[in-house]
Amino acid sequence: MRKSFAASLIAALGLVASAALANPPRDGRQRARRVVPDDGTSVSIGRATRGRLRNPALMPQTAVLRYRSGDERFRYGTDEMIAALEEAAKHVEEELPGSALTVGDISRERGGRFRPHRSHRAGRDVDIAFYMHDADENAAYPDRFVRFNRRGKSRRSSLDLTFDDARNWKLVESLLTSDQVIVQYAFVSRALKRRLLAEGRRQGASEELLERADVVLKQPRRGGRHDDHFHVRVYCDPADAPVCIDRAPFHDWHPRAIEEARVMARLDVLHR
Repeated sequence: MRKSFAASLIAALGLVASAALANPPRDGRQRARRVVPDDGTSVSIGRATRGRLRNPALMPQTAVLRYRSGDERFRYGTDEMIAALEEAAKHVEEELPGSALTVGDISRERGGRFRPHRSHRAGRDVDIAFYMHDADENAAYPDRFVRFNRRGKSRRSSLDLTFDDARNWKLVESLLTSDQVIVQYAFVSRALKRRLLAEGRRQGASEELLERADVVLKQPRRGGRHDDHFHVRVYCDPADAPVCIDRAPFHDWHPRAIEEARVMARLDVLHR
């Protein structure tokens, strides 16, 4: 059974404490052995750029969720990642009928190196095709990623496709409000980010959600502009602690950042 992020966090605290008691350091230099959770659910081990997977979940193909191609070898992720994708696909279709989410690479079955990607090694990264439509506003599903310019038009004029602002915003909305995962990044070009935020405002999104989207949606400094797909990375699920390793930044709404803020507030009171 999948747990919510909050429930997993509570369970993880007990796991970390048990691991520390069962494996105390022999001296000041030796670190406690990391215990890999083994309850039959997925485990993301290591960093997103240098990790592996245990008991992965295979993303299913459904009426609203599809592979970019028919190869399922690269569609493995954590239970939480797959659940979040399924929920997002259903959310977009419910809000805007006739939608289907197209997913590219996630990870190999056991994770590990996945060329040409620098990441996609631990089940916490996924490439997602943009929603798009043709000149008659019919949903289009090419079996490859399509690049879009700042006007939301396909860079190859022969394709005559349009970036679907409404559906792509609904996708972002679902991922950022999911109780399965906390999104660290959603890489996308600056021009398309501006379109997404404008669409969020048009749809009446809350200021809190828009602020989160402004932080999470970003064009990476290297690895391409991402004007042809989203690259989404999620934080470790707490149930995978202490073997799953996140790297900064930790956004203000992440439990780790919230707890650090509480500690700093207490210290500030004590030193007054």
